Amino acid sequence: MDFNTDILGWTREPEQYRIGKDKIEIVTMPQTDLWQRTYSFTQMRVCHMWEGAGKIKFGIYACSPEQSTFKAVFTNMQITECMWKAHDGQAPDME
Repeated sequence: MDFNTDILGWTREPEQYRIGKDKIEIVTMPQTDLWQRTYSFTQMRVCHMWEGAGKIKFGIYACSPEQSTFKAVFTNMQITECMWKAHDGQAPDME
């Protein structure tokens, strides 16, 4: 399923952004690393949402933790079945 930009909501609305049907652009401001400073849960880069026990909120973010700024561009977003292959049982690398 394609990512539906019509139903988005902000946790913290950025000062500069543009939302189109096929692209989201966010310009970050300095000192805007929300997750590093304000929120006790761990951010996850990959998760299997069908394991959730209720409603799950998820989304994109862009931040500048120091005195920097940049434009983050998000495109080709889709909600799909897992595209990662199952772990094949290989032993972990030895340190």
